Amino acid sequence: MFRGSEILVRNLARAALIGLALMPALVYSFVKYTAAQQMASDDARVQAQRAGHVIAENPDAWKYATERFTDQIAEIRHDGTHTTLTDAAGNVLVHLGEKCTVCITGSAPLMDFGRVVGTLRVDIDVAPVLSRGALTGSFGLLIGLLLMNLLNRHVLIPLERIKIANLELAFYDSLTGLPNRRLLMDRISHALSSSSRSGKVGALLFVDLDYFKTINDVHGHDIGDLLLQQVAQRLEFCVREGDTVSRLGGDEFVVMLEDLSVDANAAAAQAKTVGEKMLAALDQPYQFDKHRFHCSASIGVTLFDGRKFPIDELLKQSDIAMYQSKKAGRNTLSFFDTKMHMSTADRA
Repeated sequence: MFRGSEILVRNLARAALIGLALMPALVYSFVKYTAAQQMASDDARVQAQRAGHVIAENPDAWKYATERFTDQIAEIRHDGTHTTLTDAAGNVLVHLGEKCTVCITGSAPLMDFGRVVGTLRVDIDVAPVLSRGALTGSFGLLIGLLLMNLLNRHVLIPLERIKIANLELAFYDSLTGLPNRRLLMDRISHALSSSSRSGKVGALLFVDLDYFKTINDVHGHDIGDLLLQQVAQRLEFCVREGDTVSRLGGDEFVVMLEDLSVDANAAAAQAKTVGEKMLAALDQPYQFDKHRFHCSASIGVTLFDGRKFPIDELLKQSDIAMYQSKKAGRNTLSFFDTKMHMSTADRA
């Protein structure tokens, strides 16, 4: 919904720029067109009055006084207009001026003592007006496109970059680029709903580096940060595209595996295979310039299915299992079971 509204606002902004750029051409064409309409009407009325003088002078033979009509009308006719005089039967008596391409027409009756005896029509060619309007419009459109490009480059694109940066700050870890705790919680929530529908089991693997604090203290935070970045890369290499690798903070990572087997034992075996793959990857040496390190990890695993468990409880279970791995000598993997929870509660 928000994304759709944002796109609408952007398109409206672009349309407004184009509209503003085309406004001079539209105003020019409207003013000239309106003026031509008024001019055609006024010319027809004035020329009809002039023609009325000829009719009054020749009440019996006015239809044959075409030269006289022409002289009378030519004195007041504007350039670019075409005048046609017809009698009451529609017979054309006088043509004056060039015929127009695109016409605006004004007409007035020819009167003889209150009786309509013919019609005088004035046509004004507005093709030049339309051509100039189109030329102005093309120029305006070019200006509009230029303004729209400037809007994109200096307003919309920077705003989009700021939005993306804010989104990354809100949902991703700035050091490793992995999803942070906030995004992880959201994905776990979706995974629980999906598991409830499909019946497939999922797993959370809590990963904690062994002796990371010692490396960080002895060699400095820069080396520690490089180590965490490589750990993130190695963990991502161990999982499928649809799985989630996240960093909670410090040297703690959580990996979520979705769509494992519908059978809990089979799902546990799948999670164990991935966990062992991660242990092997993290136990490989780390090389930073002249520095070479070993830094293993301890992993705790808990399974989840469609049953409604609080997300914090699932994370707590995987954390408890991870500490069981620490207790077992580190660089190993342990699954959570209720006995662990009871033992932890007893100690508390």
